[in-house]
Amino acid sequence: MDAPLTSRRKEVNPSRKPVKRKANTSELPAKSRRLSPGNGECCHSAANALDNPPEGDDNTLDLTENRTGIAELRPSAFDVLFESAQSARLPESSWAVHRVDMEGIRDIVYSKMTVKQDSAAANLYISKAVHIKSDMSVNIVLLGKSLKPAAAGLIASVTTLSDVEQVVNAVEAIKVCSGGPSIKEYTKAEPECAYGDLLGKWRHSRCTMTVAEGSVCKACSSLCDTLRIHTSRQVARKKGRRVLQRIRIPVQSKERGKIETH
Repeated sequence: MDAPLTSRRKEVNPSRKPVKRKANTSELPAKSRRLSPGNGECCHSAANALDNPPEGDDNTLDLTENRTGIAELRPSAFDVLFESAQSARLPESSWAVHRVDMEGIRDIVYSKMTVKQDSAAANLYISKAVHIKSDMSVNIVLLGKSLKPAAAGLIASVTTLSDVEQVVNAVEAIKVCSGGPSIKEYTKAEPECAYGDLLGKWRHSRCTMTVAEGSVCKACSSLCDTLRIHTSRQVARKKGRRVLQRIRIPVQSKERGKIETH
């Protein structure tokens, strides 16, 4: 004969507290794990920001979620480029990279150092440079003069390290104008249309800095006649001043003039 149903049931200890099952957060969706009780509205905003980030360029700081479900800042494109700047393959050993991070400025500069044994010019100077700003824009510098990338047929901004290498190699291949006559040849000239450059040469203010054929641009090639005229004018002015200083005009009194007229 079967035992009654009541005997089959296990006796329940009234003093024993019910055990609460601990929820496994790994099984919950990522959005649910970011919500916390008591601040649902705020957490919903954070969750929406993570699930639907604002649109922007590659250089915008975005939020991302790590394994613990905590929102973190994703490095910008420039941050990645800044950290990997030294890994760029440069065309020559005279090229070097400088990472500037001071006084609110965070830029990258690739420069070429040149040594010249000439007492009239600087012995050590930067002949070429590629300046990459924090907004990923590119600026070219040739012999201390800034040049727009478009003038040299280069891209105006970069996004990857490969782009940087292409720009640096292109700048290395640029043929720079050698300038006009030597400053030693026309030391007395003071032209308003030219200046002395790092090479100890007179360079026209309208110099294109780059040449496709030859070694001197049209503006700098015209400086010989200009400097010759300026030098001759300077010499003539100095001679004229000396002549005026030597000539003395005698001053006669009125009484003496009257006597001479009798």
